[in-house]
Amino acid sequence: ANIGNSVVTSSIEEEVEKMAVARALCALDRSHVAILMINGKQGVSEQDQKIAGIIFEKKKACVIAVNQWDEDLKQDGKKEVFLDKLRFELPFLGYAPVVFLSAKYRHNLFDAFDVALKLAPRYQRHINTSKLNRSLERALIQHAPPSHMGRRVRMNFITQIDHSPPTFVISCTRPSDVHISYKRYLANFFRSDLDLASVPIRLIFRDKADKEPF
Repeated sequence: ANIGNSVVTSSIEEEVEKMAVARALCALDRSHVAILMINGKQGVSEQDQKIAGIIFEKKKACVIAVNQWDEDLKQDGKKEVFLDKLRFELPFLGYAPVVFLSAKYRHNLFDAFDVALKLAPRYQRHINTSKLNRSLERALIQHAPPSHMGRRVRMNFITQIDHSPPTFVISCTRPSDVHISYKRYLANFFRSDLDLASVPIRLIFRDKADKEPF
């Protein structure tokens, strides 16, 4: 009897988890900014990783809220250790700000919402084309694209084609030769240079000879 009850309980828990994920997905589709709740005592769970991956794939702005950050966790160095582990387990959400709160002690309860409200206008921002191209020029001066098989990629022009998230098309030679590390560099540079801190950015690289309209 105990084994049967265990199987039934496990099945119910699985169904509840599936329903929770489904509800989260529906809410995510309607949102600009997601708040991902992490249990501070347990750390990142498998379900947290799944939802975080979906947030990243959908290119949603995100605030990571670490709940149950109670008195027993407020020791010197514990927050830094937790952050390091969090960034290791969710590296694709490295742009997302992290807030620590405690519902039990009512500490910082509204911080996640405050941060989310600040992210929303950045996520929907449209940037002037001339300003974008000046930013691209600064990025190239600071760190030119590495050469590939003896040939260097030349980036000529950038324009914004969408927002939520900010989506930029860069006209360049040999788009397929742009390394993933350089794409990350440009995204991080634009976040800093264009007041897009803590929001996802989508970059599209197109051949300068491509006559299709942006």
